[in-house]
Amino acid sequence: MYVLNYPFKMGNVCVSVFCQTRAAGQTMERRVSPQGGLTWFQKSSIPSFAISSRNDSGDLNLNTLLCDAKNGTTAKSTLSAFVREHQLELAEPVRIYRNETSQDSRPNKALDSNRLKVLLEWYPHLSVRLDIARQGISRVWHNSNRQTSCPLNNHLSFTRHEAAALRSIITGQASGHFLVVDASIMDMWPNVHCSPFGAEEKSDVDLRLEVRPIHDLSFPNVSSTNDLLDKACLPEVNYAYVTVLAARKEDLASPYPQFSIKVLKGDVKGAYRHLMTNANHFHQMAGLTGSLDTLIIDLAAPFGWADSPQYYGAFGRAISWQVSTNSPSTVSDSDDNTPCFGYEWVNDYVMIRIDSQDRLLLVESTLRHAMLAVLGSRSINETKFTSWKTRLTVLGLTWDTVHRSLSIPQAKIDKRSDTRNDLQKVLGSLRYITNASEPPNHFTSLFILQRWFLHILRHDHLSELPLCMFGALPDHDFHVDMDASDVGLTVLNPTYDEFIQIRFYNDELDLIRKNAFSINVREHLCIALTVWTWGQQWSRQKSSLVPHIHCRSDNSTVVSWSNKLASSCPEAQEINRAIGLGEAGFNIRISAAHLPGSTNCMADAASQAWSESHASVWTNFSVHWTQVRISRAWRKIYKTFSTNFNPTHRPRRQSPNIPAHGNNGQNGAYSCSIRPGYPTAAPQLALFVVFCWKYGFGRPNQGNSALTILSKISQLSWHHQLKLGFSVGLSPGHKLALLEMRRHDRPSSKKHPVTIRIMRTLHSRLYINQIQGRFIWGAAVLSFFYLLRRSEYLARGQKSQTYAFSSAGVVILINFDKSCSTLV
Repeated sequence: MYVLNYPFKMGNVCVSVFCQTRAAGQTMERRVSPQGGLTWFQKSSIPSFAISSRNDSGDLNLNTLLCDAKNGTTAKSTLSAFVREHQLELAEPVRIYRNETSQDSRPNKALDSNRLKVLLEWYPHLSVRLDIARQGISRVWHNSNRQTSCPLNNHLSFTRHEAAALRSIITGQASGHFLVVDASIMDMWPNVHCSPFGAEEKSDVDLRLEVRPIHDLSFPNVSSTNDLLDKACLPEVNYAYVTVLAARKEDLASPYPQFSIKVLKGDVKGAYRHLMTNANHFHQMAGLTGSLDTLIIDLAAPFGWADSPQYYGAFGRAISWQVSTNSPSTVSDSDDNTPCFGYEWVNDYVMIRIDSQDRLLLVESTLRHAMLAVLGSRSINETKFTSWKTRLTVLGLTWDTVHRSLSIPQAKIDKRSDTRNDLQKVLGSLRYITNASEPPNHFTSLFILQRWFLHILRHDHLSELPLCMFGALPDHDFHVDMDASDVGLTVLNPTYDEFIQIRFYNDELDLIRKNAFSINVREHLCIALTVWTWGQQWSRQKSSLVPHIHCRSDNSTVVSWSNKLASSCPEAQEINRAIGLGEAGFNIRISAAHLPGSTNCMADAASQAWSESHASVWTNFSVHWTQVRISRAWRKIYKTFSTNFNPTHRPRRQSPNIPAHGNNGQNGAYSCSIRPGYPTAAPQLALFVVFCWKYGFGRPNQGNSALTILSKISQLSWHHQLKLGFSVGLSPGHKLALLEMRRHDRPSSKKHPVTIRIMRTLHSRLYINQIQGRFIWGAAVLSFFYLLRRSEYLARGQKSQTYAFSSAGVVILINFDKSCSTLV
């Protein structure tokens, strides 16, 4: 056995961390026969642990004894026989397996409560840490004595990767994280509850060798392990937003411009697996593998238990707390008393420091020593421990300290094209999260949100966002004042001496009287109209990389909705989508602040200018101001935004035996494409729209319809994207005008559906003895019966759709699958 001693200084305490390793194949003292030892699931020469009989004191003990694999015994069968022989309850073999005695009841020997008590004396969650270190995680259950009458089948993700999943379980068995016995042992342990296993695929590894087993403790509903857990017993741990990292970089950039700022990411290996469960609570953490007739019991805080993050948070927070309470002077002979910066998100730790002297080395050493001191010698994940860099992807975002910017990695943006099957794999493996966070009430709203965000991802404006836009915002470049009343709303833009003034329609006034069109939604609408009215002007006249527009309102609810872009109100969600898309499209940043109503007199008078008491006040205020007209298409975006800005509809995915449409070409253009270069193409496209509107068919007064013009613009956008690498589109104002033009389109003339009578009439008028007649009749019959089953092939939602076949869509093939151009 090799013992490595790591002494280091933290504050006034000198700590030594011992790392014990065993040489490969080295044996330890035998105390029982090989038949009493433990090997792997299957025959293997890899050493494992053995169990002994009761000692003189009556306690069951565990002795590290290597087993000879040639004798044919396995860990599962040996332990199962031992349980049957001694008629042990579940807790007893677990204590043997983990070497828990009356003198030392610690389930994880790497957690020393005495050392932690000294090292973390002032840590807020110290009592939770000490309890878990001494006796493991103790839970409170609403109904602990229940039994599953019919064990549930494991998820397909586990069955698909069963070999790799069992390999991970075998590794966990050797490290003391799983207890594996025969499934028939359940007859002796009637209170054991089994939950299905799943598996999550890991990136950059061979899935045949390694996956992450997930214990689905949230299934089935109501009677699952997660449902029966008493949430009141959980420690309260809150994580800081990642905006803390942005603020940290900005705080270092100003006082130290001569130094480069670097970032390091550390990671704890096995995170939750350091926390062992108390032996009296394992009966809720079991699962079955039918192929091996095996009962598997999770001994540590599992992936799949909804509250593992909270228990680990009490431990993980201790690492960052230990780092932040130290400075270079407390861990070395330096005179620098500046505290180290420590930030954690579950098991990820982020350090940010200026590159000066040996500060980077000291901060990294402090983090490593804190991990070793808090969680033991096997806590550092070297494969995910990075070096100090100026550009690093942390917590799914790319941070650049040189340009002081933040971006979404391109690989994450590319995931928007992942298949639905891939998405379902992730959702299935993370089922337990739904126990901790409320899922959306309607899938439709979630789908709309995904479609809205897809539009945003298509713009390059979400890359290299300045860090100053996160956390405390910089000084604003422009500001607007707004207000709404029961009769109308107003937005004032003092930069351009312009204003928006809208009087509500009669149907909106009726909704206001019925309390169905709240004042919050009305004032929130002001911000969306602001973005789409002046956003393009602000982006052109920007004085900074990303113009900051400050909206002042006397409604605190609207301020919260706009700053967070989140609300439970459906109308507010629509407005937030409009604001978010406008921010990305125009490359601007919107913030809101509360303005007392007593000081918002000008906007208040403008929103009620149709009443005599406010008309004169507003007239005096607006002598030199210009009103900006708002198109009808924008008047009700609190209801119609998602409808007006839908991407082009695509056919539903076909069954495997029917070729899908358009798989060999580029994606179609979206109806709300807003690219950084669109202002240069907008005037030309506007002239093109006018020409098509007047002379689309080559003669006066016979122009194209608005829908046809939109189709032509989509083709132009598609061509630019395919050939030139960028898309073009209309400006927001021209787009709104085109939407208005749709009102003048003539209604389309619908054709009557084909009936049996029409088919008989067609047959009677054809010359079937001629090849032309047989061709027409064959095409008609095929089309008729194909469209009868359109609900299978051409389904689009729940409604019945109308389709038609043209003669050009029918092709006759001759030898070698060549099309025939003439019929004789």
